[in-house]
Amino acid sequence: MIPISGGTVNRSEMDQIKSFVQQTLGCRCPDAVFEHTEIERNILTDSGVFLHSRINIGNRLLIYVMEQKGISLNPDDLSSIVQEGTHERYKYGFNRLRLVLAIDESEELHRRVGNMFDKLSVNDDKIHLHIIYKKQLAF
Repeated sequence: MIPISGGTVNRSEMDQIKSFVQQTLGCRCPDAVFEHTEIERNILTDSGVFLHSRINIGNRLLIYVMEQKGISLNPDDLSSIVQEGTHERYKYGFNRLRLVLAIDESEELHRRVGNMFDKLSVNDDKIHLHIIYKKQLAF
């Protein structure tokens, strides 16, 4: 992966990320885990998929955030990012991987992306896809 910018976060941004992770994504990580929070923004992955951000919560939770442009999503891109995230999760010993796709408010796109993810047959209950609306990205 090629991070274009990144690093540890300040207290205000950490609070925003913590709220996002716990409230929007429903993660029950203990507060102490958030003391080590790192974020990289604007990342071009090895497979050519652009990430809004990559977040490391306590070296336990890895979050890839993608922001959908337009109304389509390439199934190959989704497959590639799942593979890269899974590889990174195992390589660095993260407990969980959460893939987040922020979309415009479109129920049709929400269903289509969910179906694409289901077809990937990700047989790992520690890898989750969250489809949220762009306005829910608070950082």
